[in-house]
Amino acid sequence: MNELALEVIRRNSCKAGLAAACSGPATPDGHLEYVHVWPRDAALVALELAHCDAVAAAALTSSLAALQRDNGLLFQRYELNGRPDERTWCNFNCSRQLDQDALVLLSAYKTKVVLPELKSGLEALFAQVEAGLPCTDVWEQKQGYFFYSTCALACGLAAAGKMIKSERSRCDATVRRLAESLDCFWDNELRCFTKTPDGTVDFEVALGIALVLEYKPFAPDFRFLCRVLLSLGRIENELAARVGNSFALLRYKEDFWDGERVGAAGIGRPWPMGNLFVSEAYSLLAIEFKQLKNKRLDAHCSKKAGVWLAAAEAIPGFNEFPEQVGASGFAPPNSPKQLSWCAAEYLKALRLLALSRQLNSARQAFDVARVARTAAVSAVVNHVARVAHQVMAV
Repeated sequence: MNELALEVIRRNSCKAGLAAACSGPATPDGHLEYVHVWPRDAALVALELAHCDAVAAAALTSSLAALQRDNGLLFQRYELNGRPDERTWCNFNCSRQLDQDALVLLSAYKTKVVLPELKSGLEALFAQVEAGLPCTDVWEQKQGYFFYSTCALACGLAAAGKMIKSERSRCDATVRRLAESLDCFWDNELRCFTKTPDGTVDFEVALGIALVLEYKPFAPDFRFLCRVLLSLGRIENELAARVGNSFALLRYKEDFWDGERVGAAGIGRPWPMGNLFVSEAYSLLAIEFKQLKNKRLDAHCSKKAGVWLAAAEAIPGFNEFPEQVGASGFAPPNSPKQLSWCAAEYLKALRLLALSRQLNSARQAFDVARVARTAAVSAVVNHVARVAHQVMAV
């Protein structure tokens, strides 16, 4: 299915970079809501393409960096020709999603793209973050401070500091403050990181975790890793829902789609991407525990990563790379399909699971070799001892 995922991404390529989806809901006048360039989606796709098609990743990042900006910050949505979408609610003033500006900086660093727009974008981002201004969240246009957005900002600014040397100390200082602020999202009663400091359990937390563990804007200590483990468990326990013969995650318990309440309790539809975020986070966590030589937690996380990826693949309509699915496991008519971001997250989940298992195999091979070396040394020592004993006997 990885070839199918790459084909979806290729098919969605456009002049301004990458369309979010091949199809999706339309406004009454026929305006296709998801056949647009969403910089966040495209930047996350570019980051994954960097592992399999560096040329395409750099080209996509260059397109994103060159998009028209508003006071240095990216608009939320663009037409396929690169113009900001004038008809949408998401491009008004004070509705900037700062995570996407940070992700474009991260992608530029990873793909070695250097453009003057990146420096002005960094200055605009500093103006927002250093002033402590809130940003807009990923899906719902809420204003505030969010775990995932904070993680994305830390990753982007850490990368910018490595890329733009003159801003290194300023970036590092801001990243330290962002890292410290993650404590505000820890809920002692729920025993997990939450979307906002008010205690909303949302699977987008797993996306933030995966970004931090992969790109390391700061060194995660053991306490942070344990909190991550507890958070993933809480997300699983609270948000898993049966779909077809598999299961997927609700975004959060009061989720909605286009204002439509799904189910008597107001529960929204499950999102296959949630499975992928959780799988990625578990794979990266397994690698962390492996480095700490904690075999029990390493094995636990690696197993969980495989379970959540397999659950995504078992969703009946997953091969359409949908945003959401209904109880049958297929995307409803009003849900986007062939999502570029979903396809890229699938490739990422596959890659990280393979990496965690590859490291396991390498570790096992090392252990076998070490045992063999120990046995060989022991045999030599025993042989020398026997010879010495025989000489002494003579």
